[in-house]
Amino acid sequence: KLCMVIYYLMKDTIEQAKKFSKWLLENKKSVRAQIVTLSGDLGTGKTTFTQYVAKELGISVSVQSPTFVIQKNYPLTGGVYDQLVHIDAYRINEKDNLSYLHLEELFSNPKNLIFIEWPEKISKFLPDTVIPIILKHYSENKRNIQIKI
Repeated sequence: KLCMVIYYLMKDTIEQAKKFSKWLLENKKSVRAQIVTLSGDLGTGKTTFTQYVAKELGISVSVQSPTFVIQKNYPLTGGVYDQLVHIDAYRINEKDNLSYLHLEELFSNPKNLIFIEWPEKISKFLPDTVIPIILKHYSENKRNIQIKI
């Protein structure tokens, strides 16, 4: 896997999301859902990055963190993916019954693009074929983003 490590200003998040969105659309090969995991401390930009990718993919509604509802789905047009599934696993603990999320069904559909914040909370349910993104604070106005593709 290629690892892109980028130090960028917060304002450059839009440009990084554009590049990644383009890569997602051009490199769709999976017979299962494309799963992107976003790891990082609170405030590193996981939801912001997801919002910008969603906008690049044509989602016009406001994409909000699904922290309290765990999962939100957004329809996509254009043929590569049918929906963006945004999962925030922050409030999930090991003993939770996750059957209501229908993860196996979501993961098996190749028309799903799934973004998962706090993936370490549900790591035992994730396949090995995820695209991990790790966001870290570099300084007050800069972030470090690692995208392993």
